[in-house]
Amino acid sequence: MKIKVTCLILLAILLGCEELTKNAFEEEKVTESLRTPKNIILFCDMTTSLDSISISTLAQYSRRLINQLPWGSKIEVYPINNSTFSKAIFKEEIAPFPKSGLTSDVNKAKKLRYIKALQLEKEILKRYGYEKIDTINQYQSCIITSLESIHGLLKSRKDNKNTRVVFFSDMVEQCLVSSAGPIYMCTNIKNRRPDKKEILQKIEKKYNPDFNLKNLIDNRISVVITSDKKEEHRCLLDKDLKEIWQKIFEKVGYSKEDFISFHFNQRLPSFD
Repeated sequence: MKIKVTCLILLAILLGCEELTKNAFEEEKVTESLRTPKNIILFCDMTTSLDSISISTLAQYSRRLINQLPWGSKIEVYPINNSTFSKAIFKEEIAPFPKSGLTSDVNKAKKLRYIKALQLEKEILKRYGYEKIDTINQYQSCIITSLESIHGLLKSRKDNKNTRVVFFSDMVEQCLVSSAGPIYMCTNIKNRRPDKKEILQKIEKKYNPDFNLKNLIDNRISVVITSDKKEEHRCLLDKDLKEIWQKIFEKVGYSKEDFISFHFNQRLPSFD
């Protein structure tokens, strides 16, 4: 009888050790964050209207943006320049969340995402000031023209429900070939800002687009100001810059009550 009891105890100990060993080597699983994948259309200002510090900040923003997107999202990146329909300089799809949920698989997917983020960062830095600088194309920061590009892109697609448009720029229009005519939101005169009223009057009179952007994208537009300069050293004060762009967005279908989000001080939009 004692032998039988001893055998049962030993069996229980062996079974317990087996379970402990199994648990010790069983890989932890990660729960997926239930965020809807997004289609991001990103417009980046890589012209020489930005200084080298600001372009470095913009490139870092692009890396951060990819790393915070929901799993399964897509991103396409277009340059802000003097061409209405530029080709995408970067197109990638973030892998969906690994079905296994295993930590090793999730970490591997995160590493691949980070590599893509670094690729975009390097691409932006490589393209900065790519065009030869002369008296004409130094004024090629044509942000208003980008609105036409957005309209063309969205019009050709069936479903824009999960599409988000993001601008990475100082949002200072310096353009000879703008749809509103030559517009300069910055002056070459030290400590002198451009006349905000004059810019608003010109936009009101000259900018008359024949398309409605709100019907395609609603309010899902975010503007991230990438200038590293303190507000007092920028071409326009933040409130004046927002007022000017509010007027421009009104021209493509938005009302004063519509919210186009502006992000200052290194803040990025949320895509939850």
